[in-house]
Amino acid sequence: MTLFNPQLSAPNKKRLPSALAITLIIFFLISLAPLIATCEPTAPENKWEEKAEKALDQGSFEEAINSFEKALKADIKILGVSHPKIAIYWNQLAIAWNRLGKHDKALQYYQKALESDLKNFGPDDPNVGLRLNNIGSTLHSKKEYDKAIDYYQRALKIHLKVYGENDYKTALIWNNLGQARREMGYYIKALEYFEKYLKVSIDTFGEEHESIAKTWNEIGETLNEKSDFQKAIPFFQKALKSNTKNFGENGKATLRNIRNLGRSWYGVGQYDEAIKYTERALQIDLANLGENHQEVATDWGNLGELWSIKGDYAKGLEYLEKALASNIRNFGPDHPEVADDLNKIGAMWYRRNEFGKAIEYFEKALTLKSKFYGENHPEVSAELSNLGTAWHSKGHYQKAMEYYQKAMAIFRKSGMTQRIKQLERPIQILKSQMAEKSSDSKK
Repeated sequence: MTLFNPQLSAPNKKRLPSALAITLIIFFLISLAPLIATCEPTAPENKWEEKAEKALDQGSFEEAINSFEKALKADIKILGVSHPKIAIYWNQLAIAWNRLGKHDKALQYYQKALESDLKNFGPDDPNVGLRLNNIGSTLHSKKEYDKAIDYYQRALKIHLKVYGENDYKTALIWNNLGQARREMGYYIKALEYFEKYLKVSIDTFGEEHESIAKTWNEIGETLNEKSDFQKAIPFFQKALKSNTKNFGENGKATLRNIRNLGRSWYGVGQYDEAIKYTERALQIDLANLGENHQEVATDWGNLGELWSIKGDYAKGLEYLEKALASNIRNFGPDHPEVADDLNKIGAMWYRRNEFGKAIEYFEKALTLKSKFYGENHPEVSAELSNLGTAWHSKGHYQKAMEYYQKAMAIFRKSGMTQRIKQLERPIQILKSQMAEKSSDSKK
């Protein structure tokens, strides 16, 4: 995906933040002891439970669901539906459904587990905090940020009361809140949460721990998205030093820092430095993965953008077309990665003031993303905004306004505050130009 041009490129796609998965594991483990201690009567050994947990650990999620359902049925018959152990089954079923991407199904089971724990343990029990956090994580995955934040904050309130603000279990929820705020575009608030998480993490593990470098990188990425590129660079440099020590020069975490430094140097206008880091990333990926891997295609795409920004359009187009061909070969012609490549080529033609060609590529990208994500997804809004910019530059004001307004509607629906602010300025300029043109036509 595009790393270098926030106005003309798609927003970063976010996977479920890894800290959320860590939260599920840690909170689940700490909840087992008190739960088991209070479970009366006790169930005999359930062969399906062990089989289900093993399948879940191995990533066989459909098998895990089938076994958990059988274990659940057996234990409900013996213990009754209100027994605390039943909530654990519901929680594990929700995890399995989440891993399959069936978030609505997962929410149903998480809600059952929450209601059971509220009844058995009361509203201030850490198990209730676990369920609230899990529901928040699932809503986060669905990009229902406001709802996710509400659940995170309810979980945080419990953990502050039970564990205090200096406990790592509390800090994990601060990290989740930071991730959600970051994705919404509330970068200042996100940074506040990340700093709280970082302080507790350093106190818990020390600065040499790999999780600290991960948080430095998260802070740097948030600063990059906030366009504070100069401030981001020291965080990436610290993370790079730590990850190189822990994982080696070709480690995955090291590579992520290298890529991010390339973006930061681009942001401060140091294109040669940006190219140096991006080429370094390419060499690592070629050595580790081979030239047919999608990460290599990403590197080619990033280099293509950089060379076109420097004005070497022939070299830029060469890299961009290599990335496009690779992603079509790997994913087929209708994949979002292909759409991102088309977007980058469109941006290259836009920089050359070839607005007609830019529009052609942006429209292809829009068609693919609309088909893949649906018409109201944030990824689609980026292409609509790009088309608005291209038509605006071409002098077709009414056409530009139509695209801008469609993009703005999606930004507002998704709660993407930063994107809204970014788009308000060109819309205001366009309105002024349209009013001036209308006034001139009446003279």
